[in-house]
Order: sequence, then structure tokens, then C-alpha cells
Amino acid sequence: MNPASADRGLSVGDLIRKLLIAWLTAVCFSYLLLPSRLKSLAGVEGVSAVSLPLLAGVFVLVFGALLALGLRRDTRRAERWVLFGAAALCGLLSAIWNPRPAYLVLWAVLLAILLVYARKGWSREGPAPLPAAAAGKRFGLLTAGAALLMFLVLAGWGVARVRGLATPTFDFGLFAQMFERMRVTGAPVTTLERDGLLSHFAVHMSPVYYLLLPFYLIWPHPEALPVLQALVMVLAVIPLWLLAKELGYSPAWRFGFCLLLLVFPAFGGGANFDIHENCFLTLFLLWLFYGVQRKKPVLTAVFALLVLTVKEDAAVYVAVYGLYLLVCGLLDPKKARWQLFAGLALLAVSVGWFLGATAYLRNRGDGVMNNRFENLMWNGSDSLFSVVLCVLISPMKGLYECVDPDKLRYIFHTMLPLLGLPLLTRKYERFLLLIPFFLINLLADYTFQHSIYFQYSFGTVAFLLLLVLLNLRDLLPKLPGKPVLRASTLGLPILISAVCFGIFLGPRILRYTTRSLRYRAECAVIREKLGQIPKDATVTSSKYLTTPMYDYLVLYDWQFCSEAHVLDSEYVAVGMTAFCDWGTVPEDETDKAGREALLVLLEDHGYVCVDEYGDWLRIYRKASQE
Repeated sequence: MNPASADRGLSVGDLIRKLLIAWLTAVCFSYLLLPSRLKSLAGVEGVSAVSLPLLAGVFVLVFGALLALGLRRDTRRAERWVLFGAAALCGLLSAIWNPRPAYLVLWAVLLAILLVYARKGWSREGPAPLPAAAAGKRFGLLTAGAALLMFLVLAGWGVARVRGLATPTFDFGLFAQMFERMRVTGAPVTTLERDGLLSHFAVHMSPVYYLLLPFYLIWPHPEALPVLQALVMVLAVIPLWLLAKELGYSPAWRFGFCLLLLVFPAFGGGANFDIHENCFLTLFLLWLFYGVQRKKPVLTAVFALLVLTVKEDAAVYVAVYGLYLLVCGLLDPKKARWQLFAGLALLAVSVGWFLGATAYLRNRGDGVMNNRFENLMWNGSDSLFSVVLCVLISPMKGLYECVDPDKLRYIFHTMLPLLGLPLLTRKYERFLLLIPFFLINLLADYTFQHSIYFQYSFGTVAFLLLLVLLNLRDLLPKLPGKPVLRASTLGLPILISAVCFGIFLGPRILRYTTRSLRYRAECAVIREKLGQIPKDATVTSSKYLTTPMYDYLVLYDWQFCSEAHVLDSEYVAVGMTAFCDWGTVPEDETDKAGREALLVLLEDHGYVCVDEYGDWLRIYRKASQE
């Protein structure tokens, strides 16, 4: 191929653009042919009705035409506008039948990004030198001090929940029992998670928990778990500091990035409820990014594998990063060798791990938890691959699923503190790093996945921070002679994140800490009374009582176990009305009705109350027991 033809649109970047145009054109054409009753994006009926042969045919026809035209003349600028027009048409057509304001706003953001691309194209500029700044060990000490302070806050918050008997079975009591079984037998088994003796690895492939076991052996109590989680979380400042250093940032800026991570509400909020293997994701992913940036194959491989040990779906993060590196390698020949190798390796290993782990869970475990994406599954499929295919057939459906009120709130909670910095780039391959944000947090219909108060943001936070690092790396050299303006690009996100941390998380931390202190005497009595139940007894208890009974071999939560297991239990410990969140949260009417039904069931089957503590606790025993 001669250079002239190469200049007419046959670069990798131009081929990608032609593919996108052909895809959006085919999607638009297929959607337009649907009957009006199937153009609603609220369900998946429209996706099922799309003719796949027709969609594929239009795609091939348009791509072939663009390819042939690109061989004859320079169509790059025109194609950028065609891409913008195709996306605008998709948005316009779908909005006619789905006139939802938030949906229109999301399309407006997407079209604004494509408008910049149409006018200015893809940025080919390499990273310019960052403005020089004084070095100093004091910033390292400040980072260590900030990390220590946040460790104390997060650990204290978690311990307060444990000591205040505020940690329910899901998701703490089951892990407290699991770690005790790991200490005694080495196996991660529980009776709480699935109403019977079962390995946690039959539910989630999370061998990473064994990294915490040696520390738990030193202090074998439930309080150790939130302390260890807090430690894992704040240790993420180490790879973040090193990554920022590798990208050329001064110590002051490295301290700023670490501070941003520590006060970012979606990061600290992951410790809210209560401990999960996901807490490792931020730490491991940042080390993975650093290993790739340093071109260290061993370091890259070690942390890629460690990410995979967190959970079966953690493969998504490695695969997305591998895809990003692969595209970067194709777009930038100077970096092609390392990025292509790393990208292909990460992509292959992650896909292999995911297929193997899900096959194991499906055949030997309790199954893969695909139901969280039922809103995107079509034609009766229960495969996660059908979710990907759904978005490819109808990207409008994918965007529509991102505009539920809770999901918009999540976007606000994550993008506002960062001032939208993850979106400010003309190197459009970086938008691939937003895939976890959309796939894990926004596309799923599982409420907890788009809330900053649960564990599903840990992986996303790492990718958002990487985007901030990369995008600021390009932006700062364009602001010479304006130190205040340069500092504000990071100072404002830190300030807004700190304010949001105080607003969103501060009251929760304060409430549980003060409650633990206020009711410490009552909690001590309850733990003492529960401790009088024989350790070898079969016990059923309320959800807030499973944590202090973590060392019982056979323990059930009456809200999640069968009636047979309740009636097989020698003892039943029931938390009463005043015990429910200690009066700080109104008791759920379903829980109240269930508890009343449980008390009737126990009395009807000969259980007698052998101990009680005011309005807090009743302990029942089978009448036949001596």
C-alpha cells in the first residue's frame, strides 16, 4: 500500500470511525423499521424484534462503501460529521418515542463530545512536559498522614457497626462466620449464605479472601474484618502515588491525587455495608495500571491475576483495560509493541478466567448471578453475552437504562466531585475506560450497583482516577503561567469531594459511632446472653444477631432460611422491636410481620422462652432440651 492511499483513511483510527458509522447507521435503520409499538425502550421487545440479518447486511454495505470511498479520496473530515449525524439521528428517532428529559440530556452530552470530535478530530499530540514544581518529602508525609487519618475513620466506623450490633447477616454476619471457619478448617464455608453448609466459593469465586486470613489469625474476631478492609482501601494511595510519579506529576500533585481518592465519596462509601472482596479492586487495579505504565511484565501479570481472584466478574476490569491498551497500541505505532502485547495478554487471560469461573459456578456452584441484568436480556437468554449483544443491537436501549432516578443520582455523586474530568479528552480511545462505569454501575437493574453506599464502586473508582490522571496530564501544559488556574483543576475536585464526603457519609459515620457508644452496655448484655447458648447447638437468629454468634458451626438467619431449619434448631434468638436498628430507622413492616409470625410458629411447636432482655432480645429453646 502506498503512502497516498494510507493518507486517505486507511489508518486504524479511520477504520474504527468507519466501523462506528456503519454500526450506528445499521442500528438507526433497523430501529426505524420497527413497528411503533416496539419502539419503546422500556422493555426488550424491540431488541428481540430487530432482524439480525438485515442489521448485519446494512452494516457490511455501509462499511464497504465507506472503505471503497476512502481508498479514492480523503473523507476523514466528512466522516467525522457523518458520525455525529448518525448518532444525532439515533438520538432523535429514539427520543420521539421515548421523550424522557434525562434521556435527552444524556444524548446531549454524547453529542457534545462527538461535536468536538467532528470539529477538531482526534488529538495526536503526545504528552507535553508538566510545569516544574518543587519537590519535597513533606508531601509524602502528608499523604501518609491523610491515609492514616482515613484509615482511622473507616476502621472506627466499621468497628462501631460491629460493636453496636448493627451489622446484618448480609453482608457481614456470613463473612464473620466464614472467616472463623477458615481459621478452624481452612475452608470458606458458611451456613448463613444459602441456608445450608456451603462454600462461599460456590457463590462467588473470591480466593482473594485468603490474603486476609493470616491477619485474622492474629486477631480472630469480627472486629478485625472492617479494620482489614480499611487498611486495604487506604493502601491504594501507594500505587496511585507511584503512577502519578511515573506520569510526571510533582510530589504536590501526587499528594493531591491521593487526597482526592481518600475523600472521594464513592470510595469511602464502599465501606458502608460492610465488608466485601471488592475492596481489593482499587488497590490491585492501580498497581496494574502502574505495572503497565512502567512496562513491567511481572508486575503487570501479578496484579492482573490478583484482580481476577477478587470475584468472577472482576475479569471485566482486566478485559476493559486490555481492550484499551490494544486500541492504544494500534493507534500509536511508537508504543505498539508493549501495549499490543499487554493488551492481548490481559484480554485473553481475563476472558479465559471469566469463562472458566462462570462455568464452574454454573456446574459445580450455586449458579452465576445474571439476574441483575435481566433488564437487558432478550429472547429468553440468561447469558451475560446477551447483555453485550443487546447494547450492540440497540445502544439507545443501553443509554435509556442509564437514566433511572437512582442512576442519575449515582452519576451526580461520581462525576460532580470530579468536575467531569474523566470526559475532558480528545483522545477518544480513553472513553473505553468508562465501560466499567456503564456496565457495572449503570446498566444493571440491581439497585445496590448504582449507589455509592455499597461495594460496587471500588473498581470504577480506579478507572475514573486513571482518566483524571491522563486527562489532566494533557490539560495542564496548556495552562502555562496560571498557577492558580492549574491548581484549581485538582483543588476544586478535592474540595467538592470532601464536602460531598461530609454530606453523604459524615452523618452515617457519626450515627453509628455515637450509637455504639450509647448502647455499649446493652450490647454487652446481649452478647453475654447469646454466649450462654452451647457452641455445639443448632441455632437460628435474627439478622443483627448473627455477627456476635460468628463462631457457631450451624447458624441460620430466620429471614433467609427454610421453616424446616428453624424448627430443627435447638435455640432461636430473636431480636425484638427496639432492637431493630436501635430505633434509628423505622422497622420494616415486612420484618415486623415476619417476626410476629416466627414467634407464633415457635410457640405452636413447643419452643419456650428461656432468657430475655427487656424489649431487646428473647432466646427460645425446644421444650425437649434439658
